[in-house]
Amino acid sequence: MLKFKNLSEQIFLSAFTAAVVTVVTIGFLWVKEINQRFGEETAALKTTQINSRKELIRTQVDEVKAFVDFEKGRTEDEIGRFTSSNLGNILVTAQKIAEYEQRERLVNTLVSLAINLHTDIFIMDREGTFLAHSSMPELTGSHALSYTDADGLNPYETLYRNALTGFRANIRFTSAPKEERAPYSMTASAAYEEKSGLIIGVQLNREAFISQMREKILRALAHMTLGQDGYFIVADFDGYLHANFGTLYEPPLYFEKFQDSTGKYPYLEIKEALEKEDHTFYSYLYPKTKGGKPLNKISYFTTDRELNVIYGTGLYIDDIEAEYQAERNVIAERTRNSIIQTIGVLFIILIIISVIARRISDRIKRSFGSFMLFFERGRDENARITSDELFFTEFKILAEYANRMIDERVEFEKRLEEKHIALLKETEERQETEKRFKTVIAVMREGVLLQDGQGRIIGINASLREMFGIGDTGIIGRTLESVGLKFVDEEDRITGSFCPPIAACRTNGKPSVDSVIGLKKNDGNTSWFLVNVMPLFTGNADRVDKTAATFSDITTRKELHDELIKTRASLENAQTISNIGNWEWNPYSGRLWLSRMFYTIHGIREGQELDLESFLERVHENDRNRLKKHLQDLSRKNIPFETEYKVRDSGGQEKWVFAKAVTSVLKDGEKVITGTVQDITAMRKAQYELKNAYAKLNEYVDIIDENVIVSETDKKGLITSVSEAFCRISGYSKEELIGKKHNDLKYDRNDPPTSDDIRFMVLSGEKWTGEIRNKRKNGELYWIKATVSPKFDSEGTVIGMLSIRQDITDRKKVEELSLTDELTGLHNRRFFNTVLNAELKRVRRDSKFLTFILLDVDKFKEYNDTYGHTRGDMVLKTIAHCIKGFMLRSSDYSFRLGGEEFGLLFSGLDGEKSAAFLEKIRSAVESLRIEHTGNTASDYVTSSFGGICINLSKYTKFDMDTIYKAADEELYKAKDAGRNNVSLKVLD
Repeated sequence: MLKFKNLSEQIFLSAFTAAVVTVVTIGFLWVKEINQRFGEETAALKTTQINSRKELIRTQVDEVKAFVDFEKGRTEDEIGRFTSSNLGNILVTAQKIAEYEQRERLVNTLVSLAINLHTDIFIMDREGTFLAHSSMPELTGSHALSYTDADGLNPYETLYRNALTGFRANIRFTSAPKEERAPYSMTASAAYEEKSGLIIGVQLNREAFISQMREKILRALAHMTLGQDGYFIVADFDGYLHANFGTLYEPPLYFEKFQDSTGKYPYLEIKEALEKEDHTFYSYLYPKTKGGKPLNKISYFTTDRELNVIYGTGLYIDDIEAEYQAERNVIAERTRNSIIQTIGVLFIILIIISVIARRISDRIKRSFGSFMLFFERGRDENARITSDELFFTEFKILAEYANRMIDERVEFEKRLEEKHIALLKETEERQETEKRFKTVIAVMREGVLLQDGQGRIIGINASLREMFGIGDTGIIGRTLESVGLKFVDEEDRITGSFCPPIAACRTNGKPSVDSVIGLKKNDGNTSWFLVNVMPLFTGNADRVDKTAATFSDITTRKELHDELIKTRASLENAQTISNIGNWEWNPYSGRLWLSRMFYTIHGIREGQELDLESFLERVHENDRNRLKKHLQDLSRKNIPFETEYKVRDSGGQEKWVFAKAVTSVLKDGEKVITGTVQDITAMRKAQYELKNAYAKLNEYVDIIDENVIVSETDKKGLITSVSEAFCRISGYSKEELIGKKHNDLKYDRNDPPTSDDIRFMVLSGEKWTGEIRNKRKNGELYWIKATVSPKFDSEGTVIGMLSIRQDITDRKKVEELSLTDELTGLHNRRFFNTVLNAELKRVRRDSKFLTFILLDVDKFKEYNDTYGHTRGDMVLKTIAHCIKGFMLRSSDYSFRLGGEEFGLLFSGLDGEKSAAFLEKIRSAVESLRIEHTGNTASDYVTSSFGGICINLSKYTKFDMDTIYKAADEELYKAKDAGRNNVSLKVLD
């Protein structure tokens, strides 16, 4: 019992220590959990209080946002009413004067009326083409669909569609940005006026209305409050503060450099946050009054991007801290009481555990002593242990295990004795079996070789010694390598003094079956053997202890087989060269033999076993039944056949095969079907490609006809054929074009060069290339670049002309834009410099009159000073539109040369006719009746004309500078004569 005193004490100390550690750990975790809950409750308390204040602020700001939205809606209604009223007034006027005014004068009158009413107007015809636009004259002559606003939409196209259907509604859009002006918001409306057949619309600049509404909203926000100290803060995205502390700042203050007591830039940070989202909460230090102490404040801000306004308000949270601290103290006191109660309970539990551990250790000490006495008896006397005298279940289980060990020990000694007797008997039987085995080996015709795990010979019969040519002494115990034999493989390569099948079996432990190996004899000949090797295992199943090998002499059979392989190889090579394979099929046995080339042609893996049915499955389904019928007719009726069929190889590639087959009878009377196959895929592919080439050629001809503008004429210039593309661009059918001349399609027959000029040049054998202005069947203008070449017959004689043309209308439009004044739509100074020199040369060659006029708007500076530059631009646009109405011939040109100065250039009229023509233009300008109180010549806007009319057949020395100087002198004479008149110098 004394031996186990320290052990039982150790068990007690271990149990007591474990109890202490467990109680302390549980107490620590429990206290930690209480503290954690305390932290969570206090944090949740503060968060709840702050969130309630945030919700109060958000609600107040949302109410203000509803007020802002209401004001925006009211302003939008006001803009709509104003637009509709203006449109109604103009429509009434249009209906009254449409009965007696022509369309052109009606348009000019309505534009003048809109200018006097300070209203922007636009007028379109039923096709949607702008006839006038007071604020954007550059749109005149273009379609409503051509205008795209800043958002990529087509507002005028929408107005045009609505007006045609009788639907009148205001639409809102933003003008397209231009260099001279920024985009601005507009409201427009249009209606269809039935008497004139015009679509008349007005548009309103919204900026003044929006600015007035924004000012009203800012003033209202400046005086709103949340509670006693929650003034609204109003700013914008440009960095200015408009209102705070109930005050509206006029002018606004620049706030981006404002810094609070913590070093932050609150207004700047609020602006940056709202640039990414529409509303945000923000915490910062801010005084309750001007100059007061900064306090923590939570604010909520939102924005109205259309008005460029940021506004919001907030509450101070110093009162939240007091409420929070009071609640926190209550929760802390409750937590301390819980911790004290927990520690008391754990101390009582620790005392109870220590008493129980002491009693258990005493009983363990007594049980250990009893168990050791019983154990010593079992070890020495094989006596079983009596478990009833032990206290604990664990000791009883140990006693049961000890009794089992004692029983197994007795049983093992008994079995060991029985195995010893059986082993002696087995040894005697094995010796007898080995004796009989050696007798059988000695009389076998095949050679037999026995080796141990290291390759040493332990048995060899007389047949093998004779095959190898070795004696019968000194062999046992040696290896084949030491005997000096030279083995070769089937490729006649020397493998060395070891036999590969035996070496492989000894290495991998697997049998080797029917391996062919050769043995080089001293006379140079080779003997061939069929070798079978079997591994023998004894104690260790993972290691070969012995090998048994048999050798059968197959030298004669090997030589015959090699000869057969050479013959078959020659046949296969001949089939490969000729791309032909052969096959044999026995209808009775079902045996199918295929040559190597047969496998290659059909894309089948060589050596794969096939019968007739599996082969037919590879034939294309469209050819399968036909080929099967040919084979059946051949086997039953001996009808030879030739046919073609398709197959698909393993890679999915389709091939075409040509097959022939006949029947033959063998010596034993058995009938066999033999046949050949040939790959004809390349031939079929060539036929297919030739067919596709013809189809492609026809397709190219159709593409050229559909997409290339081509025509042919005879020597007289009459059209003999045209492409579909020619018909499409001209608007005529082939029947209408054939028999016409190209000159019939020109926009102006007098435009150089004429079709006769081109014809004479091409019929002389030269090629002509140039640009021509043509007219479609519907009257539209289009430009082409043409290359005209002579057509020859087989003898080299010119029989007509071939013309290939390219549509360059879009390029010409771009060129026209670069030569056009953006404000008025007339040609600019750059185009004037180019066309004046060209006209001088042309008119001088044709011996005609050339007239050049300078036109200046009278007292235009005074008009701008009185009415503003915007209305001044409108005057220039209106006069330009009036001038264009008179310059209608292809040789008539009108220019804006700078400021209020215009230029007119035309030919073919003498001095008297030119003066009368200019007087009509002068009168039309004054008839526009555009009010001009600063004009001394009239109550309306007028123009002065000065120019020169020259007969260039007589006066050949005049150049551009001389003509311009003479016109300028005449303009000064017209102004000195009181303005609003024409001064023309005539040189005939």
